[in-house]
Amino acid sequence: MDLTSDQISVINTQKALDDLKNNLEADLADATIQYLTSKSELTDLIVNRAALYYKRYVDTTIENLEADYYEAKDSYDQKVDLYNIKYIGRDPENLEKQKLEASFTNDQVLKNTVWAN
Repeated sequence: MDLTSDQISVINTQKALDDLKNNLEADLADATIQYLTSKSELTDLIVNRAALYYKRYVDTTIENLEADYYEAKDSYDQKVDLYNIKYIGRDPENLEKQKLEASFTNDQVLKNTVWAN
């Protein structure tokens, strides 16, 4: 029985070796295609990242962000001034006061976000 098991093992091992040899070129071709595809995708990502950095630092982009910042700042400042003049002494439960507080808080977040950009 041991001899039969050993013979079966040798046959299975030989078949696995033959399969490996027969599929070697196809496996190598698949691996090469995967490598070249990944390399191409990496190159595309590098180019896209460079384009994004370029867009971020183009003068017109900076000018637009600066304009957005001043627009958000002006809106924030106007709402804070209105709040200080009209609502500061009002009851904290006053709905109009709460709306204005929420509005200028949103403007503050927008202003900070645009400034960060």
